[in-house]
This record gives sequence, C-alpha cells and structure tokens, in this order.
Amino acid sequence: DWSMGSIPLITEYSDIRNLFTLSFFLTLTFLLILLFSKKIPLSDRKFLLTSLLFLIIPFIPSSNIFFTVGFVIAERVLYLPSIGFCLIISWIFQKFYNENKYQKISLILFFLIISLYSLKTYSRNFDWKNEENLFKSGIEVNPRNAKLWYNLAVNQPDEQAESNYLKSIELWDNYEDSYFNLGNLYGRKNDFKNAEKMYLNLFKINSAHLEGNMNYANILRKQELNNKAEQVYTNILKIDPNHRDTLINLGDMKRIKGKIDESIKLLSRALKIDPFNPNALSSITLCKIQLNKIKEARSHIELALKHNPSNPTVIQILNHLNSL
Repeated sequence: DWSMGSIPLITEYSDIRNLFTLSFFLTLTFLLILLFSKKIPLSDRKFLLTSLLFLIIPFIPSSNIFFTVGFVIAERVLYLPSIGFCLIISWIFQKFYNENKYQKISLILFFLIISLYSLKTYSRNFDWKNEENLFKSGIEVNPRNAKLWYNLAVNQPDEQAESNYLKSIELWDNYEDSYFNLGNLYGRKNDFKNAEKMYLNLFKINSAHLEGNMNYANILRKQELNNKAEQVYTNILKIDPNHRDTLINLGDMKRIKGKIDESIKLLSRALKIDPFNPNALSSITLCKIQLNKIKEARSHIELALKHNPSNPTVIQILNHLNSL
C-alpha cells in the first residue's frame, strides 16, 4: 500500500518520472492503434481488446479519477489488471516466437523471466514467516510509508517499537494511531511527560479520541493531578455519556473527594451498563459503607463476589465489611 506520502508528488516538468508516464500513454496509444488496424488479423485484435479491457476497466474504480480512494498504488488493486498485462506480454512473445529468427531469443527470455520470478517467489516466502519480517521487507521496498513503520512497531516490544513509532510520525505527522500507541508506551514506562506530549498531539488531530482521553486521564491520576484528570473524565462523558470505565473512574474520584451522592449517581449509571462489574460494585459498596448503609453495602459486595469470586479487591472489601 503506497499511501501516506509514500510517493513524492510530481511538482516539476523536469521530474524524470514524467518520462514513465509518457511512455505508458504512448504504449497504450500504440496498442489502441493496433486494435483498430486492419493490418492486424481479427483474432489478434479481439485478443488485444480482451487484454486491454482486463488491464484498464478493473483499475478505474481505484484510479482516483472519479473519487478519492486514499492511496496511490496498492498491489491488491492490480490483481485483475495484471491479467490483462500478462495477456499482452504473452501475445508479444507469441509474435516474436512465430518469427523463426527470433525463436531462440524468445525462448531464452521466456525461461529467464520464469526462473527469476520463481526465485523471487521462493525468497518472498521467508518474508511471510511472521508479521515483523513482512513489514521489514515492505520497508526495504517502500521506506517512506508511515503505515509500514507503524505496523512494524505494533509487532515489536516497547524498546524497539518506540523509534519506529517516531519514524512513522516523522513521515506522517497526523498519524493519530502512532501518537496514541506512543502515549500508551510512555505511560507503561512511567515517562509521564512524553506520554502527555503524545496524547496532546493526538488531541490536536482528534480531540474526541475516547481511549486516548481515557488513558491521558489515567496517567494524570497516577501523577495525582486529580482535578485535571476529573476534567478530562468529564469531557469524555460529553463525548460518550455511557462510557463505562469513565463513569467508574470518575465515580471513584468523587467518592475519594467525599462527594458520595455524585459518586453513587455515576456508579449506578455504570452498573446499568455492566451490572456485575467488580470495580463499580466495589466502589458503590464503599460509598454505602461511608453512608453507614451496611445492608445495601453487603448486597452490592456479595453480588460482586458471586460473579467475580477471585477478585482481590472484592475479597478485601468484603473482609473489611465483615470486620465492622
């Protein structure tokens, strides 16, 4: 997939790639002339017509002529057009082979091409050994593709992935998935400064990125920046009022601040979405204990224990409740 800036735009007439474009259209024009030439046998013209139809028509929907498809070149859209190309090449070989003076060189070229592509197919099998090998082989061919660097990073441990995520951003500075994953990576390393930087860059591209906002709020809590974290959680609920984990985390923060009524409202909303969630049930149990509603607290924590019998937080709260 040669998308995301893989191919630099042609901005000058002096760009050597203009010659390839010109050669393509000259060749296509020549084939069209042959197609309508009465000097060519009708059977050959029919064969050429079939080949050109296979070559051109399947490619039109992905050509960016009628609508934008998001990439310049991709192997997956060339499967059917390649049939037309192969038919034309085989027709040319046949014509040369039918001429006695070109028979020998035609056979040599034919077997040379078959041998080279057989070797290429064999060597390509090693690239498919695993995803990391596959993306590394893609980078060797297309080093400007940000998506390849991103996919390589996804399949690597954090120590190797970091530089590859950064490379993908260098190539495509609006790559929100790379910013998100880098933020998570720095968060796992407790490098909160860089994690925050990545999340803030992400929000410049997509301020409504739910998981990004959620993880950003979580690293703020780890740094005990609770007011800032609470603001982020509140913003998430504006985007998605039924975001379960946000309801639980914000509810828990309200409980810690002593805002029990607000906490219970948020946790109750979370339990409507996920009635047996151990975190929500544990937090609402603690709220009920603070209100001295022991019976209600016990019913919540016993429900949590029934559906999450090995959850250490649930067991700890139940033991605390039994000691009261």
